[in-house]
Amino acid sequence: MTPVQQLLAKGFSASLSQRGVLVSLQPDGETLMVLIEATAPQNEKHPVNQATRTASKLYALRSDVEALKATVGIGTIFRSADNTKSYRVANIQDNPISVKLIYGCETSDVPA
Repeated sequence: MTPVQQLLAKGFSASLSQRGVLVSLQPDGETLMVLIEATAPQNEKHPVNQATRTASKLYALRSDVEALKATVGIGTIFRSADNTKSYRVANIQDNPISVKLIYGCETSDVPA
């Protein structure tokens, strides 16, 4: 890791410690700290009930993702620690020189 990447990772880790949200990988239950950004859903072929499903971006530190035993790919589901939200990975933005990975997700409420 270059000195610049080390500084970027340190800054991102500081953001995670202040604003991070704990999510668990389903069905394994491994946990990961991420930053969550609500986004506008992409144009879809079929209408979506916006009350039940939205879009989000999950930002994770690359080293944290690499430490997971499971592989995160399209279709992987993360669940919020309070078990109220589900995040299904729809796309992955993976720049090999970046210290973070960005997961574009479909977000839905978890039925009670």
